[in-house]
Amino acid sequence: MEHVLSVEQVSAAYGSIRALKEVSLHVDRGECVAIIGANGAGKSTLMKVISGLLPASSGTIRYEGSDITKWPTHKIVAAGIAQVPEGRQVFSELSVLDNLKMGAYQRKDDIQPEIDTAFQTFPILEKRMHQMAGSLSGGEQQMLAMSRALMSKPKLLLLDEPSMGLSPLLVKTVFDTVRRLHESGLSIVLVEQNARMALSVADRLYVLATGQIELEGNAEELQQDPRVRDIYLGI
Repeated sequence: MEHVLSVEQVSAAYGSIRALKEVSLHVDRGECVAIIGANGAGKSTLMKVISGLLPASSGTIRYEGSDITKWPTHKIVAAGIAQVPEGRQVFSELSVLDNLKMGAYQRKDDIQPEIDTAFQTFPILEKRMHQMAGSLSGGEQQMLAMSRALMSKPKLLLLDEPSMGLSPLLVKTVFDTVRRLHESGLSIVLVEQNARMALSVADRLYVLATGQIELEGNAEELQQDPRVRDIYLGI
């Protein structure tokens, strides 16, 4: 199967602090890959490096066969990679509708079908379409952040801690959406502290610890691994 994304021996640092140490992973077309790990393991750093927000100090990142390691973020987005960042980071002083339009800023075609899809997926966003995004609840902002990323019609979606700070009911709503996106054929990288929810939607799993890949494999099989069960599932 063709790798849509291939991260090869990638390292990254914040000043003298090495946050990633020769990390390698891949995502096949149409696959959902989860990355779990404790706080400070390097999960969000990895997402930033893939999306061009933080430079890799060494290694190579390939997307659909092209070396994108040194590409600027806007070029990466235009190529088909969209990120839902940790903490949502909506444009708080813009309306819900304008946030969605910002997600499609590079497109030249009709964006109304994607706006309609966002409102069908999360009906509350349609009710709030003229409301300032900063006044939304945390759950509504997460729905908006996901919808904004999808406005670019990505081929690869990077989700960074989508369940953070959400109630159990909203976590279920968000992961039901992730599951539907996966079933539609979208390739997904899911960074998540909620290992149980991540394993429920992922095909494969990587465990990141202190900037290095500690475990990797089929998600279903790793659910039975004692290290995953003890440390991340609390079983």
